[in-house]
Amino acid sequence: MCDTDRWYCYSNRSNRNFYIEEMSMGMSSWILQIEETFWDQVAEIVKDSEHVSEAMERAVSLSKPMVPHIDAETIEESVGEMWNEFWSAYV
Repeated sequence: MCDTDRWYCYSNRSNRNFYIEEMSMGMSSWILQIEETFWDQVAEIVKDSEHVSEAMERAVSLSKPMVPHIDAETIEESVGEMWNEFWSAYV
């Protein structure tokens, strides 16, 4: 049985119950925090990359474990914009 005030329940394929402690800040806030961290890391990737295609490839690779709900096209477009904004100061 689950304590619904504190734990989420789910069953795996063998039907054993597992419990995941609920995040105190709420699921939507948790997802937004992960997205913010992801975009901060992408900004660093843009600064460290030699070419925009390298930055795009690295950002898409990073997105798979961190933000799988954001599609590659969206990431590539955002990286392109970030690339242009960052490097325009140096041209």
